[in-house]
Amino acid sequence: MSNFLSTSALDADTLKANFITYLQSQTQFEDYDFTGSNMSVLLDVLVQNTMYNNHYLNMTGAESFLDTANLRESIVSRAKELNYTPRSRTSARAVVTVSITPGDSPNSITIPKGYKFTTSINNQTFTFTTNEAHVISRDGSTYEITDVNIYEGQLVTEYYTASTTITDGITSYNNRFFLNSENVDKSSIEVWVTSNNIRTKWTLASSLFGLTPSSKKYFIQGYKANQYEVVFGDGIIGEALNNADLVEILFRDTLGSDANGINVFNKTSSIDTYTNITVTTTMASYGGSERESNDNLKYNATRHFQVQERAVIADDYKTMILTNFPEIEAVNAYGGEEINRYGKVIIVMKPTAGTIVTNTLKNRIKNFLITKNIAIEPIIMDLEYFYIKLVSAVRYSQEETTLTANQLKANIISDILALNTNTYNKFKQNVYASVISGVINDSDTSIISNSTFIQIIKRLTPAVNTITTHSIDFGNQLDIEGVEYEFPLEHTPVVESSTFIYTYAEVDYTAWIQDNGNGILRVYTYNNGVKTPLTTVGTVDYTTGIVTFTLGIKSYSSYISFYGRTLSRDIDVSKNDYIILDSADFDITMVENNA
Repeated sequence: MSNFLSTSALDADTLKANFITYLQSQTQFEDYDFTGSNMSVLLDVLVQNTMYNNHYLNMTGAESFLDTANLRESIVSRAKELNYTPRSRTSARAVVTVSITPGDSPNSITIPKGYKFTTSINNQTFTFTTNEAHVISRDGSTYEITDVNIYEGQLVTEYYTASTTITDGITSYNNRFFLNSENVDKSSIEVWVTSNNIRTKWTLASSLFGLTPSSKKYFIQGYKANQYEVVFGDGIIGEALNNADLVEILFRDTLGSDANGINVFNKTSSIDTYTNITVTTTMASYGGSERESNDNLKYNATRHFQVQERAVIADDYKTMILTNFPEIEAVNAYGGEEINRYGKVIIVMKPTAGTIVTNTLKNRIKNFLITKNIAIEPIIMDLEYFYIKLVSAVRYSQEETTLTANQLKANIISDILALNTNTYNKFKQNVYASVISGVINDSDTSIISNSTFIQIIKRLTPAVNTITTHSIDFGNQLDIEGVEYEFPLEHTPVVESSTFIYTYAEVDYTAWIQDNGNGILRVYTYNNGVKTPLTTVGTVDYTTGIVTFTLGIKSYSSYISFYGRTLSRDIDVSKNDYIILDSADFDITMVENNA
């Protein structure tokens, strides 16, 4: 019998059996009955201790690798090995106009860097500050400056003292300082060093290239879970700090996305001693975002290492944007040759807040990419959104649940909407009816089956009282019937819109657009309860999914939805499209089994 003791088992019973087998292999215990003996109690203690050790070693091993790490601190540490700095929270930004009416006539008035504006929403106070000084020159009796960018967050300064030690002739530098806050906006960090009574601003090093022993540069890297560490050079790569140098690190401590959408700001104090100050919002706050999740950190770290600070292929552009612009939630990039724009890279982005990337942010991203790319011009195109009409009849057994039909329905809607963050939060995610059907079935054990039908929705917000030509691309082959239906005959619409107010022959009608089954779009209304065509406005290409029409609309509510019935039960999502599930587009009917 083997004298080998196996302790690799993951359950207590097997471990104990292995201990007993091992002991029985010894001459003194070969006939011993371990059941119910004191030795059995000792074996239980050994098993428990072994289980603890096995668990500890297993978890330690898992936390040592980026793929298997679960603790945020471990993921940050592994990412550091790939030279990846976790994305921080970012401050929301707003644009305001500041008008000052002084009692005298100074040549200029200066709004200092760090001047505070405040606002309160839902009993929460937000502080916004300027990140640079603004000089307002005299122009009449009122001094006014437009396009003042202000950023949310409390300004914080932390102080550190550098030190050096010499051991056996080798100098060691205390050149690493961690920031205490977990809510740092990494992009706001400023570093000043006072050495020999001279205060100098040091700048962030983006790479090691070009650094000399006299380069006044610092690095930023992740620290523990959500903190950051500022690291200085060692006298070879970057200038080293001297003993007793005073280090000042300034940054914004931000609330992130909580500060988005604010459009009222108030002064907090005088400006250059003047108190007659008016603040007008030019652009409500936007762009505030949270730090990246653990999953995103794992994903971005490996791809950042692959990119190596240059953009060559399309995936490089995606990685660099996601790494450097937390205002962007998802990116798609592809070669311009796919749309006959050779020598270009096409970029489409979904912002973290809202649905549209502002022109200001587009320009910032493009200017950044131009410094990283190699001869390829980046072109940023606007994102288009797909919405999904969902019609489902859900059969359930009341005997298998204590929930009411409405409660079951609410749970189903919640689970479907979760796909927005679990599945459809990135590009090129096709919509499969079977996946949504599976989510419905899995939402509660009482659900027996469901019959689910999905359609594409494109939302349109046309200018009113203006005749305009519109083109809608459903990006999928539509259902082709090839037979024209005339009244009183009817057919199930392939393309249909929601209602709007339309003026025809000087009469206002509640109307909608619908195809006739053979590629013609008409405006319809109900006249004395009878569905009646008013006019022909466009065409449908069922093969390409492109709908074109020319129309003047008097009014509508929020937006006009256009529904497309695809030939396939599933929906393909193209390069420039992004899926959003909205419960307003759901029609779910609960059917009790044997009711």
